[in-house]
Amino acid sequence: EVPVSAIARACGTTYKTIREMNPEIRNSSLPPGRYSLLVPKGAARDFRENFEKALSQEPPPKNGQKKRM
Repeated sequence: EVPVSAIARACGTTYKTIREMNPEIRNSSLPPGRYSLLVPKGAARDFRENFEKALSQEPPPKNGQKKRM
């Protein structure tokens, strides 16, 4: 799973903005798979550069589950 908060942080925006731009997101994280998401204009480069770091800064998942990408 990939937390929406990590996506937002990688884009330099807020969780709320990502959720508003992508109403199909139903939970606080995305299940494994491939997705096309809208991000604020100009944020795609930031996302590519910052995603791995943002994901590593997320707290451990609950119930002992491992993070997946």
